[in-house]
Parts: sequence; C-alpha cells; structure tokens
Amino acid sequence: RKEQEAADAQIRKIEAKLAEPGISARRKDRLNEDLVEAREERKGLTLASNLTASLRGEGMNDSVAETVGKAMSAAAKNPEFAYYKLKANAYKFSWALILISLPFIWMLFPFSRRYKMYDHAIYITYSIAFMSLLFSLSMVLNAIGVTHGLVTLALMLFAIWHMYRQFKDAYLLSRIGAMWRLPLLYGFACASLSLFFAFLMMMA
Repeated sequence: RKEQEAADAQIRKIEAKLAEPGISARRKDRLNEDLVEAREERKGLTLASNLTASLRGEGMNDSVAETVGKAMSAAAKNPEFAYYKLKANAYKFSWALILISLPFIWMLFPFSRRYKMYDHAIYITYSIAFMSLLFSLSMVLNAIGVTHGLVTLALMLFAIWHMYRQFKDAYLLSRIGAMWRLPLLYGFACASLSLFFAFLMMMA
C-alpha cells in the first residue's frame, strides 16, 4: 500500500508539472515518458497487490504470498531486468530440475530394487540434455524464419516419440510397460517444469 501511495503521488507530481504553463516541447515529451512509466509501475503494483490478496484468500502462507507479490512488483517495475534475472537463474539453477524430477521418476518404479536414484538421475540428465538440444534447434529455426506450424508440430511430435523410446530403452521396459507409464511420465514432466519455473520466479 505504501508503494501504491508513493506511485500515485509520483503520477500526480508529473501531471502537475505537465500542467505548468510555458514548458518546452522537449521537457513535455520527457515528462510524458515519465508519466507512462509511472502508470505502468502503478499497474504492476496493483497486479502484485491483487495477486498477494488472492493467494492469501486461497490459504497460502502470508510470507509466501508476499514474496510472490514482491517478485511480480519487481518484474513490473523493470521487466527487462526481471527477464535477465530469470534467464540467469535458469542457467544457474538448471541442476535443480534434476532434483525436482527425481521423486516423480521414482514414483514410476516405487517397488523396484533394480533401479536406484542414481539410475533415475542419469536418465533425467540425458532426457533434459536432449530436450535442450531440441529447443536450441527450434530457436535456430525461428531465427532464420522457419516458423511454419508444421515444423513446430513435427518437433513436438518428435519430442514425444523420443521420450517414449528413451524411457522404454533406458529402463528395458516392454511395450506395454512403457505405454501405461507414458501418460504419467508426460504429466510428471509438466509438473516438474511448473515447479522449476515457480522456483525461478521465487528466486527472481
């Protein structure tokens, strides 16, 4: 609320300066730019405040809700810096995705004595490495203008097929054994990515 009040005061201050008689066109343009930035920051503060209140209403811990709200507020104030921090954290903490994924993969073989956490970690590492290469290929194709929907669809289907083949071959599964675990594998992959990005947002 204090930040919102300060943002409102800043907006009123800039508007008052714009209303002064005899200001130069150059100063008027600069004040208009400042006004746009101040209003955008105010919108971000409102979003952060509403999000924090919503999370509290859903029963989330107050400190966690405030942390999420502050992260959203900081991103709204300086989106370019927030994006840079998000990329830096994604690179710095990429190893965390392996740890996040481990319990999910273990749940696919909960009573197996054959496969240990080390085996799961190796599988996850190779899987993430391949998906990273596939994503890099997608970025290269996008950079050279090859953004046709069929290309994107082909890459997505290939990623799904690769997950199946790698999973089946790495764990020496039968076709049936791989097929019934596959939907769970896809769901766990989405859950792991969601938790990883939530972690990055908290770190930012």
